[in-house]
Amino acid sequence: MPPPGAYVGGTHGSQALDLGSNAAHESCSVQRGGTDAPIYCGTYLEPAGRVVMPDSATDPASFLADSGWRTVFDGRFQCGMPARTTLLGSPAATLSCTRRQGGWPQAVLAARVGGTLYVADGVKPVESILPQAIGVLSGRMPAVPAKAAGDTGLATERAAAQALDIQGAGAIAQVEQQLARGAQENRRGNHAAAEIAYRTAISIQERIVGPDNPALALQLAREALQISNEGRYAEADRLFVRAEQLAARPDQIDPAARPLIEHLMALNAVNRNKPAEALALLDKAERGFVAIVPPDALVPRSRSTGARSAVERMAQAAADSSLVADQESSDALNGLIETRRYRAIALSALGRTREAAAALAAARDLYAGRDPRLMARYYRTVGMTAEDAGRSLSELGLAVDTFARAQPASMPLAETQLLQAARYGGKGDYADALPACRDASRILQTLKAGVEPDLLMPCLHALSQEVATGGQTVLAEMFALSQLAQGSITSRQIALAARLTEGARDPKVAEAIRQYDAATDRLDALYRQRADMAAGKVNAAAVAALNQEISKAQDAQRDAGQARQAAAPGFAALVQDSVSAADVQKLLQPDEAVAVVVMGDDEGWTLLLRRNSISAVRIAGGAGRIDKLVRRFRASMELSPDNHPAPFDADAAYKLYAAVLQPVTAGLAGVSTLTVAPSGSLLSVPFGALLTAPARAGQALNQAPFLIRGMTVSHVPSAASFVNLRRDARTIRAPRPWFGMGDFRPPTARQAMATFPAGTCGASARELASLPPLPGARRELEVARQLLGASASDELLGPAFTAKPVLAKNLTDYRIVHFATHAILPGELRCQTEPAVLTSTAPDAPDASGAMLTASQIELLHLDADLVILAACNTGGENGDGAGESLSGLARAFFFAGARSLLVTHWEANDMTTTYLTALFLQALRAHPEAGPAAALAVAQRRMLDEATGGKAALAHPYYWAVEALIGGRGAAGGARMADRGNTRTGG
Repeated sequence: MPPPGAYVGGTHGSQALDLGSNAAHESCSVQRGGTDAPIYCGTYLEPAGRVVMPDSATDPASFLADSGWRTVFDGRFQCGMPARTTLLGSPAATLSCTRRQGGWPQAVLAARVGGTLYVADGVKPVESILPQAIGVLSGRMPAVPAKAAGDTGLATERAAAQALDIQGAGAIAQVEQQLARGAQENRRGNHAAAEIAYRTAISIQERIVGPDNPALALQLAREALQISNEGRYAEADRLFVRAEQLAARPDQIDPAARPLIEHLMALNAVNRNKPAEALALLDKAERGFVAIVPPDALVPRSRSTGARSAVERMAQAAADSSLVADQESSDALNGLIETRRYRAIALSALGRTREAAAALAAARDLYAGRDPRLMARYYRTVGMTAEDAGRSLSELGLAVDTFARAQPASMPLAETQLLQAARYGGKGDYADALPACRDASRILQTLKAGVEPDLLMPCLHALSQEVATGGQTVLAEMFALSQLAQGSITSRQIALAARLTEGARDPKVAEAIRQYDAATDRLDALYRQRADMAAGKVNAAAVAALNQEISKAQDAQRDAGQARQAAAPGFAALVQDSVSAADVQKLLQPDEAVAVVVMGDDEGWTLLLRRNSISAVRIAGGAGRIDKLVRRFRASMELSPDNHPAPFDADAAYKLYAAVLQPVTAGLAGVSTLTVAPSGSLLSVPFGALLTAPARAGQALNQAPFLIRGMTVSHVPSAASFVNLRRDARTIRAPRPWFGMGDFRPPTARQAMATFPAGTCGASARELASLPPLPGARRELEVARQLLGASASDELLGPAFTAKPVLAKNLTDYRIVHFATHAILPGELRCQTEPAVLTSTAPDAPDASGAMLTASQIELLHLDADLVILAACNTGGENGDGAGESLSGLARAFFFAGARSLLVTHWEANDMTTTYLTALFLQALRAHPEAGPAAALAVAQRRMLDEATGGKAALAHPYYWAVEALIGGRGAAGGARMADRGNTRTGG
């Protein structure tokens, strides 16, 4: 609000003239002052409309049809022709318009009253009070008396408005606020949060303008890019298709929408390593932007501070004024600038380095003097595409300096520092790389954010050069840095789920998260203010005062973060937090070890933690080598047409061990329990089936040196998960031993097609409908129920096993929760965007949407279970498409719901042998519950190997006994404990 002195004739309060309520039942007032009177409704700070009094004697209809005001207004709105009317006995005219960005309806009323022309415009809900506003300002109508202080009528009116689903002026404000948050989170590199913000804006906008309004096109594309940034490409494709269709409609009124969407689609192609496709889209986008941007805006902005000619100054002023008046031109110019930069990136990826340099040179002058965040990205692109190492480091240094001023302590700054470190590493200057590595690490740990593993490999390599002098201290630093590696699916899915589920469970939790976001926004605004100060001449006192405000804001952000963690203790189980080596080590027993594997494209690292030591080894060849071995290993678990597994690839099983664990053999001495936190394709490998030595010719497979023979093996999604599961373990008070669910009924083809319609999702519908029943599910559940002494009523089977009763069931009463059904991972069904457990589809259901218990729904379950058995076919997934990471995300969902461990099947299982393995496992768990599920599984697997002789020799193939793997689990120290409940404790 302006200060009181800015108002003509008195104070702010005396000039607030009440207008009554708008169509959304919000109290509105007009602020008299000068020739521009804003209209405010409700408690929103943004004006819902305004009344201007232009110095014009023109007839109202003529003014609305053709005037300087109309020219400026047409830059933001698309309007029809005015319609004549009267107001207060005077000539008047109305105009119906639509905002070009967002598609919001806008109403205009002009009237000439007492010789003065009044032009009022506002969002649709204030249309009814525009006549009142003109009447009050002209003195022809009285202001509505203001409500007495303490009157609760406004709250009642708002409740009624919500009940009627009437959207007030605040709806537009909410959309704009969410779009601004989406853009801000995208700049920070927090794509999951940006996705939520864009999705929220779209949901509000759809309710008002309808789902088929072309104004939604650009917002859908923005959301799609965030999803692409998270690696969920199939989902992004569907949104881009919808955005394209809406943008192509003849009633699309935002000319910048089409090229902006093409630009965003090009970035999606860059994400997917398709530079040729990206280049074609960028060329189309550039043509579209050039057609919109005023020619004077393309005059290069001078970077010099010296004198400029009058022509240069006039061109600059013309460009600035045209962009201020015309939002779509501003968007188009920014889009054009970034399109040229990304052309250079695509050309460089295609090996066309000279053309890339030319594209950057063409963009450079357009960047100069604009948003420093754009300039920083420009420097970074030049640095990464430059062939000369010296120039590359020089430009990256400029990028770091510019980001440090414009976006300090941000994800873009940290990523640029890691790129800078990689360039130093490429020259062999690892000592020069370390400062950038350490600065980036501090930022990422503060943000609780991660990056793609490849960005960390040069820094891990640089730190490894210091181990000879720094010893365990440097190894602990390497471990901390490795915690910042996040894959393309799991980490983003975790961050998204954390916000959604925590906010939904408890309003207090939602408020804690909101306070943290607000504190982060405040700090970001102060950082930008400081960056602006750096560009001008400001006295030292002002800088010191701002720095003090930043310090306070940093403290507020830390306090808010602590409050968020206190309100939502499960938050850390979902967000990929970093933990220190000391955090892990103090939870380990003397005979335990944790192996963390981080994998880049060309190299990887294994870090082994014992109670008093850390060791680290480089994995030569990285994912390029390991992925091939994983494919070979997994291929030997596939069934032939006669339902027998392929010959076991013992060579691949040994080479995986040799690459990942053998170099730390000395650190494994005396270890009886190993917990592995793998990454990449290794997430789909049960480590117990790896061979610790080459298989000897003629050696019986049951005598082969499988890792499970020497130690108990369990898996965790991350080192943070290990710490959270151990540190937060509590006594299990569930009074009943077991609850089982399975024998699902698949959907019909009609139901599947209703969920995944033809076109891009038709294949998903066919795959879903063709999933076979699991005839052994009832037998497996019956064996488990009898072994654990559960009641026959503790089951949901067949048609009764649908998602709705599962979600409604109070599962906190059961120590073991057992699913015998299929699991679906992204990549197996093209249009399924998150992992899910498949339940039955009711015969009369209109579609199959209720048949999938998704990870986000699983998080809403309330469990007090030591173990969840997910005896589902192929939860390890097929090769590629992030199957291992999706399984990791599914495990996190169960952990968040309250499970301590998860037993999964890694490939399509044999019903009979898997039922037998599960029975052996439950017998061992019942006999020695204190040892935990991981030890029980090891006992069962070793017994199957021991029994694989004579006519049963084929069962020594890991296809049969290694199909099940344990994720999570508790150790001897700090683990979950069973409450002593006497005879009810039959389930262990």
